[in-house]
Amino acid sequence: MTTAFLLILLGVFARLNPEHLHNLVPLGAIALYAGARLSKRYALAVPLVIMVATDLVIDLVYYPQFRRGPFDPTRLAVYGSYLAIVLLGRWTSRDAKFAMPVGMAVVGSLLFFVVTNFAVWASGVSLQPGSIAGLIACYGDAVPFYRATLVADLFGAVVLFGLDAVLRPVIEARQLAAAEAR
Repeated sequence: MTTAFLLILLGVFARLNPEHLHNLVPLGAIALYAGARLSKRYALAVPLVIMVATDLVIDLVYYPQFRRGPFDPTRLAVYGSYLAIVLLGRWTSRDAKFAMPVGMAVVGSLLFFVVTNFAVWASGVSLQPGSIAGLIACYGDAVPFYRATLVADLFGAVVLFGLDAVLRPVIEARQLAAAEAR
């Protein structure tokens, strides 16, 4: 529960920080880590709580003129992408190698890119025409944002899983010592 709360705080801060560049927020890494290390209930809740809480602030405070409803297709694609990344994290937790979470961070950010930009194009929000050429152009328009997403997710995965690898043995040793002391 404490880990879930700390991940939510990290995600909310990262997303609402006015100094961050567009999409340079490690929400994919947070969703991946939550999926790998938390119970299923908490893992699924972490990205949803982050997104709902921050979307409310963004819609009401930062950009009220662009307010979208909770069932906006692009918003649903974003939420669904993060839930899918949690599921990638569930699969990641079965492999102890450090390369697996880093690889899944790449897969997760690519999945987010493909799904959300398809939703932007399909919903008509994109400035591109509703043709295959328009879809390709929509993906092309989003490449600069993808770079930031990929960097944030890779860096976030390295930090979160790296800290986990370093701290987990220490925490387990303390828990074992505390149990033996009883």
